[in-house]
Amino acid sequence: MNTSFELQEDGVIVMNVAGEVDVFAAAEFKDGLFRCLDQGARRLIIDMTGSCFIDSTGLGVLVAGAKHARGSEMAIVCDEATLGRIFAIVGLDKVFSVYTDRCAALRGAPL
Repeated sequence: MNTSFELQEDGVIVMNVAGEVDVFAAAEFKDGLFRCLDQGARRLIIDMTGSCFIDSTGLGVLVAGAKHARGSEMAIVCDEATLGRIFAIVGLDKVFSVYTDRCAALRGAPL
């Protein structure tokens, strides 16, 4: 798994995630996620369009991030047929705003 970060306007940070988010990548994923939140991001967009797999450990990191967010909004961008389906099955689409399009996530527009 690889991550990169982009600082946008108005306190928005985009965390780009590429590769599998599994037990082997969970520590790196958590470190990057918490680093973004600790920088005071008003809104954190996790762009997972470069990822096609997330296991329960990765999902747990997202939930821990939501608890750590302290008022920051978290949104996820992913392919609806792969990760989007997983988020819907486990109910995380009720916890996070989930988008299939990065531009829509940046605008905060609902699907």
